[in-house]
Formats: sequence, C-alpha cells, structure tokens
Amino acid sequence: MAEPTPEEQLADDIGSFHDDPLGYVMYNFPWETERSIQVVELAQGVDDFLTEADLVRKVAYRDRFPNCRYGPDLWACDFLDSLVGKSGNASSMAVLR
Repeated sequence: MAEPTPEEQLADDIGSFHDDPLGYVMYNFPWETERSIQVVELAQGVDDFLTEADLVRKVAYRDRFPNCRYGPDLWACDFLDSLVGKSGNASSMAVLR
C-alpha cells in the first residue's frame, strides 16, 4: 500500500476526531506557535474557585495533551467534552455554517 499523500493524511487525522471535539480543537489550532490565542494555559481555571474535582479534571486534560501548554480554559474543555456525552457521538450533531 502506498504512503498517503499529505492531503489524505490530513483528512485521516481530522476524521479521527469525529467523536472528540476537544481533540479537534487542540489539533487544529496552533496553540504553541500563535501568540494571539495563548490567552490561558490549557484547562486553566481561577485558582481561588477551583474545587478538588476541578483540579482532577485540569490534570486529566493536561495529561491528555502533554505537549500543549496553551489551549481552552477548564470551562471550555468541559464543554467540548460534554458534547460527546450528550449525543453519544459528536458527529451526529448538526454542523452550523
């Protein structure tokens, strides 16, 4: 079997996130190189208000994306991951244009 072209590889990579909205966001945005989106560190929250459960989730998100210092804040990570839980499959959701 021939090696995939860069376009085919990109399509395969993006397709692998059909049920992982947070993975898609982490893959498709240049968190480590684009300074304009480096607003917060991955899964950051307001320390004074974080519960023990929040801290556990924060560590879990950072473990999931170990090479990313920046990314969505804790609330956004939770929201993106909840999209799969509500529908069972993110790909079954309508795409808004």
